[in-house]
Amino acid sequence: MKNFLDQLADEDMPVMPDELDTNLHHRINNLLIGQQVLELICFAIPYVFFHYLHALTGATCFSMSGRYPKTGEDHATRDD
Repeated sequence: MKNFLDQLADEDMPVMPDELDTNLHHRINNLLIGQQVLELICFAIPYVFFHYLHALTGATCFSMSGRYPKTGEDHATRDD
């Protein structure tokens, strides 16, 4: 008795229809466009907005006080 995979290897494959390839490309393209738009809305736009908001807050604080708020290390006074 033959193995199932050996039986499949002996079978003739039907010819793939041309419209199957076209339909597959259209479905994949639509899914990729949808995914990219979703990533843009959920990740890229909020990321840019919060970084822009940080810069705008710093510029506003500098305009009101004349000093930029100290955040992070002060590289000018660091002793090495």
